[in-house]
Formats: sequence, C-alpha cells, structure tokens
Amino acid sequence: MLYRTLGKTGYRVSSLGFGLMRLPDIQGGMRRDLPADPVKTRDLVARAVALGINYFDTAYPYHQKTSETVLGMALEDLGIRKDCVIATKLPSASMKTPERWDAIFSEQLQKLRTDHVDVYLVHNLNRVRWADFQRNGGLDFLSRLKREGRIGAAGFSLHDETDIFRSVLDGYDWDVCQIQFNYLDIKLQAGLAGYEYAAAKGVPVISMETLKGGMLACTPPASVQAIWDNPILPHRTPAEWALRWVLDHKGIAVALSGMGHENELIANAACADHTPGSLSEQERLAIDKARQIYQSMYRIQCTGCAYCMPCPRGVTIPYLFRLYNNYKLFNETHWAKIQYGQALANGMAFPSCIGCGQCARQCPQGLAIPALLHDIHEELRQLLPA
Repeated sequence: MLYRTLGKTGYRVSSLGFGLMRLPDIQGGMRRDLPADPVKTRDLVARAVALGINYFDTAYPYHQKTSETVLGMALEDLGIRKDCVIATKLPSASMKTPERWDAIFSEQLQKLRTDHVDVYLVHNLNRVRWADFQRNGGLDFLSRLKREGRIGAAGFSLHDETDIFRSVLDGYDWDVCQIQFNYLDIKLQAGLAGYEYAAAKGVPVISMETLKGGMLACTPPASVQAIWDNPILPHRTPAEWALRWVLDHKGIAVALSGMGHENELIANAACADHTPGSLSEQERLAIDKARQIYQSMYRIQCTGCAYCMPCPRGVTIPYLFRLYNNYKLFNETHWAKIQYGQALANGMAFPSCIGCGQCARQCPQGLAIPALLHDIHEELRQLLPA
C-alpha cells in the first residue's frame, strides 16, 4: 500500500480508499437501499485496515442512513479511530439552513462516534445546489467548523459539467474535491478536464466511481479482453487496469472503491502500490483502445449510485439499467429474458412508472430516466414470449 499526502491538510492517506455505499445489507445481499449489516461491515473494515487502507468514505444517506453508524461502530470496536481518516458528507439537497446543518453534523458525529470529521464534503453539488449553498451561508458554515476544529478539511463532491466544477472550485479555498473519474468517463461530468484544472490549482482529487459502479471489474467483452490478453502487456484483471489508470494520475489523492466482499478488498489493495506516471506508453494506448470499444457499446451512463431510489412505485431503476447495459455489452440475452420477465411480473419495470420525474431530478448523471425505462421496455419485451 502506497500513501499520498492529502494536499495542504497533511493527512497521509492510502491511495485506495474504502467507499461505504455498497456494503453487505441486513438481508444478506448487497442492496444499497437497505440498512448495512454492522457485523459484516466490522469484519470488512478490520480486513481493510490490515491491508493498509486508512481512508473511509461514507455519507449521511448511504444505506438508509446507517453507513455512518456501522463505520463508527466498527472503528470504535476495533480501537482504530485515531489511525483512520474519515470522510463524510453534508447533505446539500434538502438541508437549507446553518441551523439544520449544525443539527445534521452533530448527528453525524454521534453516529461516527467521534468528536471531529477529518474530511467533510458538501454532497453532490450541481449548478442549482451550489447557488443555494452559497446563498444560504454554506461557506461560512464550513469555515466555522474548521475554526472550531470539528472538521479537518472542507471539500465537495460534484456531479455536473466541467464549467460548473470550475466555478465551484474557484468559489472557495477548498482542501479537496471529489469527482467521478475513471478511464471511460474522461468527458463525462467534470472529467479529465476537471481533474487537470484541480491539479493545476493544487487541490487534491478523490476519485469516485473508479470502477464505474463495478462495471469495469466485470468480465469484459471479447474485443476488450483481446486487448488485455496482448502478450506485450502485463497480465492484469479488468479491475486492476481501471484502478491503475486512475492511480497513475499524480493529482489523485485517493481512488475510492465500494467494496462489499473481502476478495474485492484484497484484489484492489494489490493495485495500491502504483506510483503515478508509471504506466508505459503501450499500456496507455491499450486503455485508450478499450475505452473506444466500451464507448461504442455502452448505452446508458448509469453508475448504479441509487440516488434515484426509492421509486414510489417500486421500479428498480439501477437494476434495470445494469441489466440492459449487460445485455447490450455482453450479449446476455438469456439472463435479460429471465430477469426482465421477473421484473415485469413483480411490478418493478416501466409499466409501473407514473412519470412523476422524481428519479430524474435526483440523478447525478442527468439521465432522462422515465424515457430510458420506456425504451428499455420496448426493446426487452421483444425477448419475452408473446
């Protein structure tokens, strides 16, 4: 495990960070819309620390507001709070006043069982939320928390275009920023241009969706696998190619990965010895070719973050998008037929949608979700028996 300095904060952070949005749930699965399992989370945190991971990223709403709680329990039970860097987030979408933010922050400290948060991020900023946050005194609120020693670093996470990212980055003396960053999405949201802007300003970048919701860890299409199988290249898993591409960038302080199984922790930690700038020209060209193939095949830019959930009518939006993308990318006709048929039978597909638009308003990617669900339905229902 290599460690990097988190900009002017002085924190030494593991280059691989543990994202706690995809934890084991209390029903034995991996659903992000269910409470997290505290026992299994503790075991994962213990294993992560044993592997050298010291950066833990959570947020107020994750796992039905239980992610912070199970992390706090784990760090207390293991007696390792002082050895770890905790990052959590201020919910900016619905909380509009400093008084409300103070109450939420106090609740977060209680859940995390700590007297301070090391890295506090304004959550999921976009054009509208940034304007609201400034107007409602949000920047003064962050400055006060820093003066009082209740947070060590102030930052933000953002799902919006590059110009908005630049505007936010220039609008305050930020210690850190967090953006969606992986080798597929170099022109999506802040993208590579946003990363370069932050790096030029000396603001460390934390990558989220490093593996694009896990998609870049899956068995790739044959045409992509053929690239990885080139004998002149090192033998690596798809996830390792993705992680090493992110960690190759000097301005990346932490590459986050949402890891819900021990084997994922072990595999990803094995990549965290990567020194920035050490990919060869042949390796970079191979990744560029893989990107071109994926982008020619990828239909819906969903990362599976589940901000669109829960749907008031029970439509399982991220599940349907993943099902559809896998169907298109990996030609999973058999499974698409079975799974979409079950979704229809259980009222979890487009026919149950009432077009309320709640999902689209919450989507960080700006997807026109009801229209996409309709298009998926029209295509996948053709696979089903008449």
